[in-house]
Amino acid sequence: MGVYIKGVEMPERCADCLFYGLENAGNGMDWDYCKCKRELIDDLDAERQSDCPLVPVPPHGRLIDADALRQSIK
Repeated sequence: MGVYIKGVEMPERCADCLFYGLENAGNGMDWDYCKCKRELIDDLDAERQSDCPLVPVPPHGRLIDADALRQSIK
C-alpha cells in the first residue's frame, strides 16, 4: 500500500524533495541523504534517481469505494 501526501508535487531532483536531508558524517561534515531510501545521495543536482521510490499519482476519480463503506457501517 502506498501513501499520498496531499499538496506535494513530484520533485524533479533530489534537492527539491521533501525526503531530502543531511546526515552528519561525524567529522564536521554533512552528507546529502534520502530519508525515504535511507541512503546517501550521490548527485544532489541530477534528476531524480532511477531507483527513487516515489511515483506520480495519475489522474483518478474518488479514492474510496463509498458504496462498500456505506454497507460496512450499516
